[in-house]
Amino acid sequence: MSSPHPDARALPAGPAKRGAPTVLLGALFSSCCFFLAVGAVLPVLPGFIGHRLAGGSLGIGWSYFAYSAASIAIRPWVGRHLARAPVRPLVIAGLLVFAGSVAATAVATDVEVVVGLRILAGAAEGAVYTGMLTEVISRLPHERRGRAISYFSAAMWAGLAAGPVAGVVIVNALGYGRAWLALGALPVLAIAGCLPTHSGSSPGPAELREAEQRPRFPMPTARSPRTRFFIMATSMPALTFALTMAGYSGFQSFIPIYGAQRGLTSAGGVFFAYGATVLLVRIVAASLSDRRQPEKLAAVGCVLNVLAMGVLITWARPITIYASAVMLGLALAIQYPSLLKLALAGADQSAHGQVIAVVSGAFDAGYGLGVIVIGATIAAAGFPAGLGLATGFMILALGCHVLRFLTPSSLSSLGGINDRRISRRPDPAVVRRLHDDRSRL
Repeated sequence: MSSPHPDARALPAGPAKRGAPTVLLGALFSSCCFFLAVGAVLPVLPGFIGHRLAGGSLGIGWSYFAYSAASIAIRPWVGRHLARAPVRPLVIAGLLVFAGSVAATAVATDVEVVVGLRILAGAAEGAVYTGMLTEVISRLPHERRGRAISYFSAAMWAGLAAGPVAGVVIVNALGYGRAWLALGALPVLAIAGCLPTHSGSSPGPAELREAEQRPRFPMPTARSPRTRFFIMATSMPALTFALTMAGYSGFQSFIPIYGAQRGLTSAGGVFFAYGATVLLVRIVAASLSDRRQPEKLAAVGCVLNVLAMGVLITWARPITIYASAVMLGLALAIQYPSLLKLALAGADQSAHGQVIAVVSGAFDAGYGLGVIVIGATIAAAGFPAGLGLATGFMILALGCHVLRFLTPSSLSSLGGINDRRISRRPDPAVVRRLHDDRSRL
């Protein structure tokens, strides 16, 4: 028996791989525990920097910026690394680095040290998120990925929602010193549900025959003729994500102030309605993007975003602010799995990490840049101009998504707009290698 072919782990997925349900359950547990720790740090860090270290608002801002920038910057490297290495060691290393950086904050004596630790924590968060989601997706065929993405993101949202409450309770009970040690233990708990590695078994003759008949889009390299198509097919959903999140940032960051001007007594109920809608839809309608065409669902989400922001600008009352929050939550809940499925549809399994790194990085980068640009616009021209800019971002996201349908069919099929359009012509070089493997078998 010959050794497994180096392309064997990149064969197109048919039925779910052995152990896929176990992988998903472990990912849900790990994701919930890890993002519980991520969320728990959020209310504790400003008080620690502002009161204990006397760092002021500037120190707090730098700590959050360093975390976000590190999380985004490391994801391209993580995607390339996962194309040639197993997931489990990377995820475990990320969990341990995050735990160590949080626990070490207890002995930090100045803001610069805290910022350095936040850089480590941000890089670890980017690696853990990309690794976990890559493993879950790689274990399932395309027609079942929407449900897995929805459940995974629901576990993440649940952890982020419960984290701030847990952080406040812990710091009030233990004080800052011991609270950082307790928060550092949560990521270690997530290792218990850490993902197993691929089995690494050699493909059988049936798998080889199926691979000859199904389209394969290998991980692009600098010399690959498919590189520009791969980049475009991935970047279109990523750009849609970035523009959408830039618009969302205007709502999430400035609605407390804008709502107070329009008679809203508290923004807490608005954020609860928004978060509860996202979580409920992702659980109840987890398989929606598997049963319906994801490109149409993503378009519906884009339209809902535009309508919600339009209502905020033209008719902002407490009741309409709540309605806009529900519409935005519904839109995000259906957009996230749909756009991610579109980006992954034409990618080979060995390129899944790269696709997830690009899309999730665009998600975070769009939100961060949107806050800055919309905030500057509000400061210069007021809330109507700032929310108008946020609506403009939503309109651009809709236009970017529609543009997918106007691209050449080769690009559209590679991006996965409709699986039935994908060319059935196999890669001749791949077929020859597979024939060689089969003859040796």
